[in-house]
Amino acid sequence: MRVFIAIQLPTDVIDELIRVQAVFKSNRRRGNLTTPQNLHLTLAFIGDVETTVLERVDQVLENLEIPELTLTLDHVGSFDRRDGVVWWVGLKPNAQLMAFQRQLTEGLREADVPYDAKPFRPHLTLVRNYAPAHEPVMLPVIQPLSFSTHSVTLMRSHRINDQLVYTPLAIYS
Repeated sequence: MRVFIAIQLPTDVIDELIRVQAVFKSNRRRGNLTTPQNLHLTLAFIGDVETTVLERVDQVLENLEIPELTLTLDHVGSFDRRDGVVWWVGLKPNAQLMAFQRQLTEGLREADVPYDAKPFRPHLTLVRNYAPAHEPVMLPVIQPLSFSTHSVTLMRSHRINDQLVYTPLAIYS
């Protein structure tokens, strides 16, 4: 089973991300927009795991003290990839989020749970493999938008009818 740990988003944040996505949607030659139900903030990508590893992930999350976090979306950015550009909305720097994510990955490491150890760059992916239909690309403007959360979700990533779907397996608060 392919899994990751994420923060799910409130409806008003998803609505704002859909508004920002519209700029990319209206000017794309190619690109895969993240569906509204799949928008999230990944804290740790674990990947394909057996049931025994999934049980250790559950133990880590059960024992983790999850703080109330106030997060603010405040800018748009991109990553260049071999198969195209990934555009995302970034978060205002947040020391509490960074410390919590470190505690989470330290717990996974101590429990011998393999995870993607790339440096954590908090972002919400809008579109993958993007190429504009017309240049120059007019980037969307995002007004700072804050939301609070005190839970994380263990998510399953799978395909249904060739559509990528993220299904919550468990919520921890």
